[in-house]
Amino acid sequence: MTYTMFPELVDEFGTERYPAESLILLEEDLDENDNIEWTFEEDWPYGEYVAELQFRQANAVEGEDGFEFKDLPEAIKYGGSDK
Repeated sequence: MTYTMFPELVDEFGTERYPAESLILLEEDLDENDNIEWTFEEDWPYGEYVAELQFRQANAVEGEDGFEFKDLPEAIKYGGSDK
């Protein structure tokens, strides 16, 4: 995620806790219909952000194939079908 806090809030909140670039790992959970969903919940001061979603293989182990993050296929990014 790339984040820029609105300038008028910098004095109040500071920038140490809210870096300009962050890698945020989403938490896996199940919704009310037992569908997998991934979430991130944390309050950040108002600002502008750009989120880039990437994935890696489930249960991947560092140093093995599938551990590196990959970009989502274009069809998935924009809500289309990958078929």
